[in-house]
Amino acid sequence: MDLFTYEIRLAARRIFRRRAQSAIILVTFAASVALALLSFALFRSIFLTDLSFDPGSRLLLVQQVTANTGANVSFSTPTELDYWRQHQTQFESFAPVSLFRTTMLTEGGATERCYGATLSSDAMRLLGAQPLLGRLFTAGDDQPGSTTVILSEKFWRTRFGADPSIVGRALRVEAKLATVVGVMPDTFRFPNDQQLWLPIGFAPQWATDYASSPFLEIIGRLKPGATRAIATAELARIAAESRAAGSARAGLSPRVVPLRDSFIPENIRLSARVLFALALLFVAGSCLNAANLVLIDFLGRTGEFGVASSLGLSRAALVRQLLCQIGLLALASTALALWIVSIAGPILFASLAVTLNPVPYWLAFVVDLPLVGIGAALGLLATLAAAIGPALLLLRSSPETLMRDGASGLRGSRRAPWRHALVTAQVAVLTLLAIFAGLLVNSQWHLARRTLGFDATNVLDIRIALNAEDFKSPASRITVLERLLTTARELPGVTAASLIHEDLDYYDTPNGFLATQRAQLDQGAAQDQSKMTYISEDFPAVARLLIIEGEALPQTPEPDSPNYALVTKSLAARLWPGQSALGRELWVRRGFNVTAPPILIVVRGIISDFQSGSGFADQRDAVLTHYAKPAPLYFNLLVRGERSVPSLPEVSAALRRAAPNVAQYYPGAWSEKLERQLQIVALTSRLTSIFAAFAGALCLFGIYGLTVSAFAQRTREFGIRLALGGVPGGLWRHFARGYLGCAMLGATLGLAIAASLAGALGSLLYGVQPWDGATYISVGAGMLALTAVACLPSLNRFRRLDPAICLRSL
Repeated sequence: MDLFTYEIRLAARRIFRRRAQSAIILVTFAASVALALLSFALFRSIFLTDLSFDPGSRLLLVQQVTANTGANVSFSTPTELDYWRQHQTQFESFAPVSLFRTTMLTEGGATERCYGATLSSDAMRLLGAQPLLGRLFTAGDDQPGSTTVILSEKFWRTRFGADPSIVGRALRVEAKLATVVGVMPDTFRFPNDQQLWLPIGFAPQWATDYASSPFLEIIGRLKPGATRAIATAELARIAAESRAAGSARAGLSPRVVPLRDSFIPENIRLSARVLFALALLFVAGSCLNAANLVLIDFLGRTGEFGVASSLGLSRAALVRQLLCQIGLLALASTALALWIVSIAGPILFASLAVTLNPVPYWLAFVVDLPLVGIGAALGLLATLAAAIGPALLLLRSSPETLMRDGASGLRGSRRAPWRHALVTAQVAVLTLLAIFAGLLVNSQWHLARRTLGFDATNVLDIRIALNAEDFKSPASRITVLERLLTTARELPGVTAASLIHEDLDYYDTPNGFLATQRAQLDQGAAQDQSKMTYISEDFPAVARLLIIEGEALPQTPEPDSPNYALVTKSLAARLWPGQSALGRELWVRRGFNVTAPPILIVVRGIISDFQSGSGFADQRDAVLTHYAKPAPLYFNLLVRGERSVPSLPEVSAALRRAAPNVAQYYPGAWSEKLERQLQIVALTSRLTSIFAAFAGALCLFGIYGLTVSAFAQRTREFGIRLALGGVPGGLWRHFARGYLGCAMLGATLGLAIAASLAGALGSLLYGVQPWDGATYISVGAGMLALTAVACLPSLNRFRRLDPAICLRSL
């Protein structure tokens, strides 16, 4: 124990004596471990966290997609579910659910929106559910017309004060009296920490044609040993057979995805993979840099180690001292990194959460034992990587060799190949990081400068929902919606208010299939595609869209009037090239259900092109029809302020007074909500840029340290060359040329690897190709410039070199 304490004190003194080098290693290790832990925490929460309802990650979601585009259709039918159940062999069981269901709860005359889901009795058995109070759903609750509800424990405690008599109580759910039959414990959080669950039979609209109505989402748990690929192939075969038997809809095919993936968009999952891979690269780069610094320090102390070995100190003891010194730095770096992560982690996850709605409950940052263990493992890895070179030299060299090298090191003529190998490796890693950072920053630059075509500033966006039972007729819905619009328009400082059925970023792919002849759509073909949604007549005024030709939609269309629409300029030009689109008839099928009947619209006005999809979609076509024709139950209410975003409390309170039985949720500034999907690119770009900036600084220090070491070990050679007529500038250019050659080789390797991997960035790029020539050329040139800068200080050393002093050492 005394020996161990002595070695610790000795290592601490050596660290203190070499403060500059120790500080560089400390910062290197701390930065690499912190960034690696942040990336790992994100990667773990998205891909590795074991969900309580899905042990082993064997729970899959079966979706129906259009065979040609792969876009999601609404749901599956009970008939399709039954056919799959009878013929599949890869799943333990299938169960119908509805993962996302906005549910309205009315008490005291006020309606609030609850986060709900729909579960069948089979789903509850499949998930292993056990109630805290009452019972689960039964087969009887699966039948149309069922009016039961199950609450979560959290909702039961916060909303009903943990009332022990809650089971059997009647609640007004979606304007119907529903009986509470159970309370689920906090451990049951399927699918995403819901407040309540409704049975499959709760929705009465399916009662008339239950078997063929597409309203089911399907989950299944794979059998042990089964794979998703095999299950997908089997379901595709069964779907083809069922279509031939008349038990499935034409033009659709099944797609099987992990259930957890349905909660997190692909671009976020891709971002987590990219950041995790880049973090590993950064750790590798920092280990190379630390190994470089430690090896340079060791070569400067070989005489000291040789003397110690000659005096009887074993090589193992020398290696132990070396490991102790580096290990102390790694330990301090790991502790510093964990402190940084404890602060930066919540900020990172909060930035990510704003891009998701709702946020998966498992997407949360925690500093736990596994994370600390990963940090310790990275610290150990860094210690071994930094110490392996000197340790091997110690073990392989005799005391005489170490003393001879120490005595002649400053006068020798050494061209150690390890220096060039380290430069090549560091530049290659930095080039790869810089390419990824450059592409992402370039993408973010394009996103920030894209033209929306409309003005979302000073607009408040509130999602509103109407109960189907309270507003059964279209006329009743139109009445209350007009009342809400009038109320919003009359508020002080409000210049306009409008409804839009689905916000502009709701679909990443066009949801409207268009044809000038109905026969085309009936045959499953479409002449064109665009965004299609329902609006009130003053949407152009709220969004400040220019009506180029024609006029706005009528305020309240008559029931027997044509279904008027506004179409964007570019879409009209494609559909009717060289002709006026006004008064033209157009058949439209809205949504991805290929069997849905198309509707006939009449073009009333041409509006300017605008960004009608999410920021990544670059979708600028739109067909806008009046909401009064279909009169749906859900809308976004957009309220434009004169000088700023209207006050949410004032607008919300006014709307609640005007219609207390209309639920309000997801409020916020329209511009901020539209930008949320783009924040993942900004977040990934910032983190990747931090990786590249740190790696660049480490590479700069690393190459500088190598040049200093090489110069020190070749001073006699350079003195002789100066004595024979050489000039400092010429000697420096020859000296730097070797490192520039290594940098060129490293940059070439990095560019080649980046070119082979950049395509994986996929959905994170906008307006820039993965093989953007300007980015690759600028990064390659930057690597050479960085190497030149690292070599530049050596020029002064050549100028100060005295040949006489060097020759006296011969």
